Amino acid sequence: MPQPPSVPSLTHRAARVLAGRPATYSKSPQRYPAGLAPEALVRGAGAYVWSPDGRRWLDTVAALGPILLGYGHPAVDDAILEQLAHGTSFSLMHPIEVEVAELLCDLVPGAECCRFARNGKDVTEAAVRLARFVTGRRHVVFCGYAGGFSDYLITTDHPGGILAHLCQFNHQVAWNDIAALRDLVEVYRNDVAAILFEVPPEPPERTPEDTATTLRWYVDTAHQARALAVCDEIVTGLRYGLGGAQALYGVQADLATFSKALANGLPLAALTGPRDLLQHCASGDVFVSTTFGGETTALAAARAVLVTLRDTDALATLRMHGTRLLEGLRGLFHEYALPAAVWGNYARIAVRWADAEDGHGTAAALRTLWLAEMARRGILLNTGVILPMTCYTTIETQALLTAAEAVCALMRQALDGCGVAAALPCAVLGDVLRVR
Repeated sequence: MPQPPSVPSLTHRAARVLAGRPATYSKSPQRYPAGLAPEALVRGAGAYVWSPDGRRWLDTVAALGPILLGYGHPAVDDAILEQLAHGTSFSLMHPIEVEVAELLCDLVPGAECCRFARNGKDVTEAAVRLARFVTGRRHVVFCGYAGGFSDYLITTDHPGGILAHLCQFNHQVAWNDIAALRDLVEVYRNDVAAILFEVPPEPPERTPEDTATTLRWYVDTAHQARALAVCDEIVTGLRYGLGGAQALYGVQADLATFSKALANGLPLAALTGPRDLLQHCASGDVFVSTTFGGETTALAAARAVLVTLRDTDALATLRMHGTRLLEGLRGLFHEYALPAAVWGNYARIAVRWADAEDGHGTAAALRTLWLAEMARRGILLNTGVILPMTCYTTIETQALLTAAEAVCALMRQALDGCGVAAALPCAVLGDVLRVR
């Protein structure tokens, strides 16, 4: 009997018509265990998402960070729907743009005014351009990863199409590599426009005071070189508190950039800073203009997010459950003697794998087995970080830790037996960006 023709998978269809598959590199199937994690998601509610086949997953990825309050948060959804009924884009400014700017200026250290755009890349580029204009200098140092793909931001291993003569003015050093930053500033001392930094997940031996010391050193070094200090709050903004990493660590940069959690999943970004700097955007000296920067549903969502975080205990809830998750994972990896370390804090947790002794498993193989077996138990993880949401409860944290304990036991058994490679249910995962 003839067999019916096979139906191409969504991933196969995407490969034919989407250049590079998803519009966001980090949502690539390469970051998930094939055959165990879903290839797509169609719905979200609270801390959970659903795949096309109707299976529910506990989400730790949070759409790469934007989903802070949880999917379908009532205050956010109501604000979006109410604004949608009145229109989304207009021929003149809408009052809500002013209202959200006022809220941000009340909450963000050093913010006297702001400029809205759609993506974190937009405002990070704007900060770099503004720094170059006000200082009259060319060189920018990126301390850690900074996303973006314009001619001015080259901090990944995807440099195609970027003009070589512009790359020489952009420099990347690892976070907390004080010596490398000092050397660069010394070489280009009279031509450094900005030092841009983002607080990454820190190793467990680093205290919050250590992180604050590093941030203060970045700011002081920038000012000693007569450059601007720019804090990249794309991930940390709101997630680390209403004032972002700057408020959490007691440090104030000259400029700060926000996006991701700002509108709980809708595209919105903001550049904040003092009026004397941002006035150059207002005058048009530094051109920062996007058609959809003032789109009203995203702004309505942002207003709802800011008010919710300001007026409820959402951030305290995030801290409580995120801390339990962080400490629980550290305890499990120690108990089962796995070659892994848990970095970060309650709001941004990273599991760092190392090669096992005696060649029983590479770091990449161990990470893949961890992700695959967690996916088998309904926990959605990717090769990046765990990003708890304010809607997490004891139910979610306990479910995650229960699954983690079962997987840790399985991994210990594999390490003690025939090795991790034999236990892998899928190909070893790589990453879409080898350099960040």
